[in-house]
Amino acid sequence: MRNPKDNVVSFYHFSKALAALETPESFDQFFEPVQHPLPDLRGNDFGKMFLHIFCCSFSVVFLLFFQDLKGSVKKICNFLGINLTEAAISQVVEKAKFENMKKDSKANYEHIPPEKFSGKFLRKGQIGDWKNTMTVAQSERVDQVLQEKLGDLPLRFIWE
Repeated sequence: MRNPKDNVVSFYHFSKALAALETPESFDQFFEPVQHPLPDLRGNDFGKMFLHIFCCSFSVVFLLFFQDLKGSVKKICNFLGINLTEAAISQVVEKAKFENMKKDSKANYEHIPPEKFSGKFLRKGQIGDWKNTMTVAQSERVDQVLQEKLGDLPLRFIWE
């Protein structure tokens, strides 16, 4: 699960590249209509993330924070009851590294015609890049909504 601040910024950049979406010129304009309650993102209801979290039993859902790639692969294998050799795990990790995925035309959606999508799907791959886009007030608004929606759930996002 990606932290919501990076997710909102990522969606802003994605929507600028997707011809079907009308995206405001600036992130400030993009963020403004999505502040209540956070955000509808031009028809892609971010609130569904909260609904998904609340409707699922944590005993059967595997939540993954993907910042520890090798550890994540091992946890996924354990959750699914799959045994992989260290060599196979290393191969999965290598293919899933951001630098390698960014070079992969399929992962970067290069097959989509440029008149529909003009840009790269995989942009920076940096945790905490939201700080380069969001204002302090916008960040605090996200924090407020997360507290309202998630309360004391044991989710700890990785912010940087």
